[in-house]
Amino acid sequence: MSGIYEIELRHRADPHEPIGDRHRKFVEVMARYAPPWGLKGEEIPAVPDIPPGNLSATVKLRVLSPRGERSYISYKFRSEKYLKDNAQYDDFVIVRFKPQAAGARLGELFNDVFPAYIEGFDCYRAGIGDSEVKMADWDRVVELCNSTGKDVDGRDGVHRIHPANYFDRELSRRAFGLTPEKIAERLQGKVEKVSMLGDGVLVICRSKLPLPREEYERIDGEVRALLK
Repeated sequence: MSGIYEIELRHRADPHEPIGDRHRKFVEVMARYAPPWGLKGEEIPAVPDIPPGNLSATVKLRVLSPRGERSYISYKFRSEKYLKDNAQYDDFVIVRFKPQAAGARLGELFNDVFPAYIEGFDCYRAGIGDSEVKMADWDRVVELCNSTGKDVDGRDGVHRIHPANYFDRELSRRAFGLTPEKIAERLQGKVEKVSMLGDGVLVICRSKLPLPREEYERIDGEVRALLK
């Protein structure tokens, strides 16, 4: 396992929501928390411009990046003609960290930071997971997307249950055929924590990181079986 974990937040980009509005709302939340989770005491990045000829803008979060890694925010070009119902048109945030370096502050991440970031970025899905596991899943995800015509690990489905997860109402319906309330009911007492958050469900399977690969696979299989 790589030892690098990621906080991943995904928002359905809205052509009627200016990038500046979304950015300001989110960095206000980021400013509440000190590194390695947030930007408290650090320079707050300005609203990005999309360069001519480009379809996205990136905000680098250098202070949050472990050596050799990259944390950032990406915003998509706002246009009804461009944006489609697929995760490749999402705004998203990636914050990479090393669990061993975070130490006692992992509790803050799971209990406070992650839920606040989900609400601040208006996520339809979010997760905390091992970057190496995500990379290992990639070829299979692409294969399934091509064979089914669905966004199987984006707006239509959930390919991997991670140590921490968030699914909004629409993703819960598309991925599992369940409401967030029903997901919470089925997982109550079966995972470390499950609760309603906004118009979705927060599922914390394991807050003690890092996880051995076999434990990762066990969690994915057991939680998925409960949601069938």
